[in-house]
Amino acid sequence: MRQIFTGLNASCLATALTLACVLAGCSRSLKPGTPVVGFLDFVQDDTLAKARQGFIETLDEHGFSEKKGTIEFVYRCAQGDQPTLILACKDLVSRHPVLVATCPTLSTIVAAHQTPDIPILMMVSPRPDIVGLTIAGGAFQGNLLGAYETLDYLKEAPVIIHQLTPGVRRVGLVYNPAEPQSVLALKVIRKAFAEQGLILDVAPVDSPTDAVMVAQAQIARGAQAFFAMPDNTVFASFEALKKVCDEVHLPIYSSESGLVARGALAAYGADFYAWGRQVGEQAAHILEIGNASGVHLELVKVRKRVFNRQSAAFLGVQIPEGFEPISTSSPKSTRTSEVSALAYRLVSFPNHSAFPPGNRQRPFRLGEP
Repeated sequence: MRQIFTGLNASCLATALTLACVLAGCSRSLKPGTPVVGFLDFVQDDTLAKARQGFIETLDEHGFSEKKGTIEFVYRCAQGDQPTLILACKDLVSRHPVLVATCPTLSTIVAAHQTPDIPILMMVSPRPDIVGLTIAGGAFQGNLLGAYETLDYLKEAPVIIHQLTPGVRRVGLVYNPAEPQSVLALKVIRKAFAEQGLILDVAPVDSPTDAVMVAQAQIARGAQAFFAMPDNTVFASFEALKKVCDEVHLPIYSSESGLVARGALAAYGADFYAWGRQVGEQAAHILEIGNASGVHLELVKVRKRVFNRQSAAFLGVQIPEGFEPISTSSPKSTRTSEVSALAYRLVSFPNHSAFPPGNRQRPFRLGEP
């Protein structure tokens, strides 16, 4: 351990310590030559975890799991810290995996900059060119596989808002400008909402605590509904955001079925569990034949219009045909719900200090080493 920290300055020490915790307890006794499957996650989140679950279960159905001794599954999560994400990816690459699965967008971007050769099976990420992952001539980087989403599905959000709550005219929205997928999504959302005659009250945030405080201010300015962006900061603060909206009976709309399971009223978008299974099928094929021949980057296949029964009843909203019901989930004790609850407490009791000064994410820059 002493060698790890040699030459690191104080600001790097915290990152190294975090990575050490991420890497701890991962070694298992497997036969030499067992293929390594890497999974690079940016943040622990109940919604994003559905994709990982689908991926792992699909591999297991094809006979690939650590329990069966057929693969070594190396999972790395950066706990929402971008410098740690880069170090975690470098660690995965150093293990010479057969493939690296990535979730969500930031993980895919980092992996693409760390290796041009190892198959990267992306999920919960937009089409590569949308986030600048192209080579000369505009082609996609050759080792990018898995399944992507375009941003067109976001255009359905204001249509659903009009359909379910026709009286809504002003919608609150927060996003983290350090997340490239959020910045790109916002451009599509602004145009789509304007075309439907909806007023967007948009505000940038850089932490779950900020998200809750800003949402409260948006409600005070007359927001009649809230749109939960495909944004990791929003995911992390969702339960706190829902509590704020529930207090004044405001509906939350989303583009993710996972957030509907956590209490949003309705959404149209990709099913993260099915997305993980789609990519898991590709991973199983690679493991079966020993290379990525025949595997291609695909458009995500399963999208749904979904609604939450409990939220609809609470808000008194009648749901028409064409929407699939999802029950409110009872998530296990994860960092997502803990962060969200803490964000609400900090807003409700502002004299309570829980985050050290300066503990903010810095923006991610494409091409950063």
